[in-house]
Amino acid sequence: RAYLTRRPKGYRRPKWRALPEGDLLQQGFKMSRVPEDLDFIVIGSGMGGLWLSAALTKCGYKVLVLEQHYIAGGCCHAFSQNGVEFTPGIHYIGDIDMAKGLLGAVGDPEFKVDWHQLGSSEDGGLYDKALFGDREPILLRQGRDAWYAEMCKHMPGKEKLLKGWLAALDEAKKAFMPLFFAKAWQPCTQWCWLRLCCRPGLKWAGKTVHQVIEELGGDEVNEALLTFQCMDHGETPRTASFPVHAMIVSHYMNGAWFPKGGPLSLARPLVSTIFKGGGAVLVRAPVQQIQVTQGRATGVRMKKKDAVLSCRKGVVSAAGLDATIHRLLSREDVEQYLSEERDFMHSLGQGTSCLSAFVTVKGDAKDLGLSDHNVWFFPKPPSAGYSLDDITAESRANAARLNTTEGNFFCFIGAGSLKDPECMELHPDTIALEMITDAEAEPFLALSDVESHRRTAEYKGHKKQLEERFRQILLAVYPKLEDHILSIDVSTPLSVDFYLKRTAIYGLPHTPERITSPLPRVVTKIQDFYLSGQDVTTGGWLPAVMSGALAASQILGYNPLDLMCGRAVIGGMYKVEGPPSNTSL
Repeated sequence: RAYLTRRPKGYRRPKWRALPEGDLLQQGFKMSRVPEDLDFIVIGSGMGGLWLSAALTKCGYKVLVLEQHYIAGGCCHAFSQNGVEFTPGIHYIGDIDMAKGLLGAVGDPEFKVDWHQLGSSEDGGLYDKALFGDREPILLRQGRDAWYAEMCKHMPGKEKLLKGWLAALDEAKKAFMPLFFAKAWQPCTQWCWLRLCCRPGLKWAGKTVHQVIEELGGDEVNEALLTFQCMDHGETPRTASFPVHAMIVSHYMNGAWFPKGGPLSLARPLVSTIFKGGGAVLVRAPVQQIQVTQGRATGVRMKKKDAVLSCRKGVVSAAGLDATIHRLLSREDVEQYLSEERDFMHSLGQGTSCLSAFVTVKGDAKDLGLSDHNVWFFPKPPSAGYSLDDITAESRANAARLNTTEGNFFCFIGAGSLKDPECMELHPDTIALEMITDAEAEPFLALSDVESHRRTAEYKGHKKQLEERFRQILLAVYPKLEDHILSIDVSTPLSVDFYLKRTAIYGLPHTPERITSPLPRVVTKIQDFYLSGQDVTTGGWLPAVMSGALAASQILGYNPLDLMCGRAVIGGMYKVEGPPSNTSL
């Protein structure tokens, strides 16, 4: 009992201080704002970087987070246009108890996050609606029983298949968790862990979604109806590792939520903890290169004024494996220390990118037929010989096609402002819609100079055509919007590259080859250099946060025995006090 109730490993009492003036998420980089005697430098302010930094801060370490963007939060980023806020990165979050627990473990209680559940008591907590051509819509509501009843309606006579699918989801999710934790350990420890604890997880991870459905006796139509949420991880049934999809489906099955005040409210409590602990989160702070001296990470060199920042304990890259290898480390250091990770990344190829449209609508949401649930639009229904993989391939090809105004690609549609009661209170008659579709990056990269960010006339003309194509899809789903659309602003894979320094929205592909690999790990061959972020785990808000927990486990000295005995880093964070209120400092 004493072992389990101890403080976190590596703990030392923090020295709390008052918060700086101004918006915590937009503290611009200045040398005068860089704390002295830094313990850690973290590159990237996504959830993987912020959660890790807040955890280290709560254990008494001084952390500096550097973000090249103008606002902290990574994919929790939001921007305002026409008086409403758009949320391109976060559209809904499931498993609300785990989300609250992770934020509460290291977040500043002074910035408590409140949540809005998608759907209502009238519609049973509706969160996803799938439209396949002229087929009856699939309505996914809160609860396992509601999911089963809905799918039985669309797949009559397939009760055995549906029960087998639910059982497979449960088994794969349970088996996957030890494999998830394997990324935290050193290579030798990881080798033993994989062989002792991860055999069931590796078995499931080596299967695609298509293989599992085929084993259960499903056909192309069954597969499409069961797996239309594939866009949540960027793969198709024939390419996605089954546990990744199982985690997605299970994640939302008990309902979906959205943070009140928008996704940036998820970053604010973590950033506050870091500042109160003597650290800082600084934006407009692009890193030129990670400094490696005699095989050890000692700090970073900034692009601005060629300043060099040093730290005593280590450097963490939460900017993604691609950016780390191609932008943050020298070629010599990559060749000497991270060639294995580089070769593995290249063997996987690029993950999918996306096209997005940010639509401003004027009018009353109820009168226009709009609600807070998401819509998955597919132009054609699946059929024998025409699977979801075929639909996706055709859609991606159509999305990249030039000189056409036909809206013939699949699309995710979410009404971000309707999910946030605070936004609706401020702007009751203005609605923000986000539309997203998968897209290959290459056709768009060929139309522009990526390095100089100059856009050709052909590229601008293509964007104009895409506006019309998105408009057609939107009106096909919501015909009452005909005279209520104020603007449509399209972004392409070039926008993704500008903000994320890669075109792949979910990072590394979620294929069996990736998920069964021991790479990338939190630890690297460079001493005191660590990795965090969704490339360590999988795509999505919750896995990104978990990557921060894995990195914290390694840095603070946790081992597999601790995990097996129930002493984990997340639970340890609850055993120490968080930052006091700002007025008391």
